[in-house]
Amino acid sequence: IYAKILKLPFVEIHPKSIKSLNDIVDAINEKLIERKPYLELVELTQNNFCVPPCVIFIDEAHTLNRVFQNGLLKAIEPKDRMLITEDRKYVNTKNVCFMIATTDPADLFDAFLGRFTELALNPYTKKEVAQIIQLNFPEWGPVECALAAHFQPRLPRKAIEFAKEMDMEKAINQEKSWHEIATQVAEENQIDMHGMPHKHLQLLKFVSHRAYSKERVAIALNIREKELKTSVLPCLMNPTPDSPALVTISTGGIRLTYDGYLELKKRNMIDKMPKYMVSDEDTLPI
Repeated sequence: IYAKILKLPFVEIHPKSIKSLNDIVDAINEKLIERKPYLELVELTQNNFCVPPCVIFIDEAHTLNRVFQNGLLKAIEPKDRMLITEDRKYVNTKNVCFMIATTDPADLFDAFLGRFTELALNPYTKKEVAQIIQLNFPEWGPVECALAAHFQPRLPRKAIEFAKEMDMEKAINQEKSWHEIATQVAEENQIDMHGMPHKHLQLLKFVSHRAYSKERVAIALNIREKELKTSVLPCLMNPTPDSPALVTISTGGIRLTYDGYLELKKRNMIDKMPKYMVSDEDTLPI
């Protein structure tokens, strides 16, 4: 969208296909010719090139080899903007807008990541997820979309998959109401009536008496620690306007927030407030 607004060629680079810095230059040139015929790298002098104005997007940037991250440092440095390949090609990138996307910024070299301006993306609300479902199922009404968003409120991709299951189930059992269909699909996916996956609820229950480290929580949930950090915790820790944070991380480890305590309370899964919450005024509502 950004490239279209600026009316510039869009070049997407996939790190796993890159074996050398020469590959990056070749990929840029191939994409330029493919996207806009007769547009390619401009050779100024022998082995000296200039990239015409374009937007270069590197997806899943955390999978980019450290060697190539280092190799790109000069190309994205505002005061330099020169990519030097293994066979000593000098490629001027002053006309390039570099963009990257990553789900694991910690895996990127600090000097590399520091050259980019972060665009913070806010989690979707249930209403927004329902709107995304509506785009994918234009024949659906607001009730069906809201039901799918209720049971998968955090990730649009999962909400769309949930909606697909609802759609297939409805085709088989047309006599059932959409609410019955959504409830059935939720049960099959181990999601309770309040829209919380069993794994998330299991975590809340585990830390309801005392705080535990990520390692201990991952063992209790029978998942890898990386899955806990990338898939489970973000859903429970990042608040949205209609979904408060349910856990937090203190020096003692992962523990409930007051809203997390209320989630267990309304399911009759906890008798009294955790001791660490009673002694910590910051966890209680004002």
